[in-house]
Amino acid sequence: MSKKYLLITSDDFGISHSVNQGILKGFTHGLLKSSNFMAAAPWLPEAIRLAKEHDLPMGVHLTLTCEWTNMSCSPITRAPSLSNNLGYFYPSYEELAENTDIKSAFEDIKQEYRTQIQRILDFGVQPTHVETHMTPEHQWEGNETFLPIVQAAKEVAAEFGLIYTYAFEGGKPKYFNDSFTLTHLSYAQMTQRLASYGDGIYHLVCHCALDNEEQNALALPQEPGYSWAAQCRQIDLNIITSLKFKTFLEENNFTLIDIEQLLKLHQR
Repeated sequence: MSKKYLLITSDDFGISHSVNQGILKGFTHGLLKSSNFMAAAPWLPEAIRLAKEHDLPMGVHLTLTCEWTNMSCSPITRAPSLSNNLGYFYPSYEELAENTDIKSAFEDIKQEYRTQIQRILDFGVQPTHVETHMTPEHQWEGNETFLPIVQAAKEVAAEFGLIYTYAFEGGKPKYFNDSFTLTHLSYAQMTQRLASYGDGIYHLVCHCALDNEEQNALALPQEPGYSWAAQCRQIDLNIITSLKFKTFLEENNFTLIDIEQLLKLHQR
């Protein structure tokens, strides 16, 4: 491969109005080429409307957890194995594993994933791919507890004829030469890593949103999760919409791609 290709994705479309508006701006005023619906999230209807109005390419962010204190969402299937005593998702995979035998819940997980994808289809939107919320697969390699979650995502994606963009093979990303998350990195750290790349296909994951009262209210300031609420997401959005970053990519000979173009590159 004699060029450098970059897919820029922003996660969590549908989790809040502020996230929806941030992701929309990332597409219309910035360099975003992909995002993903959270099908169980409360602001999904707005996300669907925006995707249709602006013809945004969207995947499905398959979800089994919800990490926020002041907002939560539930399995669409209402599966007891995936729900806490109030019927909500657990806030982390560790808490899910403490309360559920994940291997035994494998079919429930697959059915929840199917139902989330089907909800997007029922809204009249064809997803481009699937990803998984809070599940970087490379951190779970060899972990017998969590591997069924990854396997479920792969199997269900295949059922719908979609790719699972977080898939790993042989310890490496299946669809990319490298993939990393921008959020919580400095601009210098991010660009230094990108500048080190040779020819290939790369993936930059961010979390765009507006830094405002609504988004900050998802978590309490004293909680670790608060660092993921608003400020870091506004920083991601500022970078993705900046002339400085656009110029950097041009000077370093990156070609931006979307999921459709990613698939074509792998068909060569």
